[in-house]
Amino acid sequence: MKDKVKILMVDDRVENLLALEAILESNSYDLIRANSGHEALKQVLEHDFALILLDVQMPEIDGYETASLIRMREKSQHIPIIFITANYQEQEQINKGYELGAIDYILKPVNPANLRYKVARFVELYNYQDEMIEEEMLRSHQLRLLGEMAAGVSHEVRNPITGVRAYLQLMQGKSEFLHYQEDISLMISELDRARLLISEFLSLGRSRTSQFEMDNLNTIVNALKPLILADAKHHKMTAIIEISDVPDFSLNSKEIRQIILNLCRNALEAMAPGGRLVIKTYLENDQVVLSIQDQGKGINPEILKKLGTPFLTDKENGNGLGLSICYSIAARHNAAIEVSTSSKGTMFFVKFKL
Repeated sequence: MKDKVKILMVDDRVENLLALEAILESNSYDLIRANSGHEALKQVLEHDFALILLDVQMPEIDGYETASLIRMREKSQHIPIIFITANYQEQEQINKGYELGAIDYILKPVNPANLRYKVARFVELYNYQDEMIEEEMLRSHQLRLLGEMAAGVSHEVRNPITGVRAYLQLMQGKSEFLHYQEDISLMISELDRARLLISEFLSLGRSRTSQFEMDNLNTIVNALKPLILADAKHHKMTAIIEISDVPDFSLNSKEIRQIILNLCRNALEAMAPGGRLVIKTYLENDQVVLSIQDQGKGINPEILKKLGTPFLTDKENGNGLGLSICYSIAARHNAAIEVSTSSKGTMFFVKFKL
């Protein structure tokens, strides 16, 4: 059973606290009282709250001062605060409340339906943020486990593969195996595919510090342009590359090259022949943005919710590592990956903070 969401109610009059409890009584809420600013600060130290309902007029320290002290603590500085007041506030006082982090004012006597609606919306937002944090923690945990696993088994798997491949190449050169050349070539090809999978697995699990230097995203895209155009032509598609002036920033060129190729490969695999791949670079809100757009059928909503999870894929022959590697590289570059998808295609945005 999911834990109740904690809501802090702060008022120096017990009858007001009882009234708020009666309005907000729910199996989903854990309503906690505080009869002063000092008590509110104590509760904030002990609990994680989704919302604070804070009376403005209180003795000793009023609601504004209480809000200011709550905002000074890193863990509680983003908790939404709704001020509750018995009197209409002057615009100067209202502005002061908003500067202290208030997201709304409610006048006494409280309208029950209005209060219930507002509280419900903020609880929904809190639950959504909580789910996002849990998913990110799960993804980080999976990546860490994969890294540990990759480090432990990579050499043990690679060594016999290398030995078998060498022996097959030796057999290829012998006359008695001429009738089996096609079979031997197929086996070597499969071994090479296994080695590539191991390399991607190791790249995903890499935890060492990347080597960064000042470089330009456009330089990397231009260097990859012939390869991207050839790959698109091979798939009977077209590729359009549009670059805008962007500033240099600290990056690992090999890893950025990998993230571009992985996203382009995914885009090409998502489309039918005749599709168009569009790659752009541009500057937006002090961020260097790489966007890659395809004209595929879009990403399945169930896959979209867990995008970047290792081994999660809807491709028939996919291994689910490509996007996981992209997310891992983005994290090392303090970059964010955003996705926009529909039945007409998908756009990936990699946003690098300057």
